[in-house]
Amino acid sequence: MESTHIQRYKTALEHLRKLSDLRLRKPLLIHTVTGNLRVLRPNDIGYFRYNSTQKSWEVALRDGSFVRLRGNLRAENLCSYSETFVQIHQSYVINLHYLQIIQDRHCLLAAPFHSVEELQVSLKHKKKLLSRFHSF
Repeated sequence: MESTHIQRYKTALEHLRKLSDLRLRKPLLIHTVTGNLRVLRPNDIGYFRYNSTQKSWEVALRDGSFVRLRGNLRAENLCSYSETFVQIHQSYVINLHYLQIIQDRHCLLAAPFHSVEELQVSLKHKKKLLSRFHSF
C-alpha cells in the first residue's frame, strides 16, 4: 500500500517538473527600443536591469549580450512575462531559474551569469524574493 503512495507521489512530481520545463520554454515577445519584436524564452534571460542614463530596461541574455527594451516598461510588466521573474531592487528583476544563493543582500546567479556582482536586493523587495525563492 505504501509503495502505491510513493509511486503516485513520484508520478505527481514528474508531472510538475514537466509543466515547469514547459513554462521555461514558453516564448516571450519582447519589444526592443528600435521598434523590433524579438522572441525570447525565459531560460535565455538571466536578469533585467534598468539603465537610468537611457531611461529604459535592458535584458541580459545567456550569450552575454544585452538587449535594450522599449522605454515605457515597468518592473511589473517584466515580472508578468514569466513566474520565474521576480523584482529584487528598483533597478533589477532576476530569473529565479538562475538564482543560486542570496548572500549579504546580493543575488548570486548560476552560469553563465555567475560573474555578475551588481544584483543587490533592496529591503523593500527582500521578503517577496525570499518567499518566492523558497517556494520555487
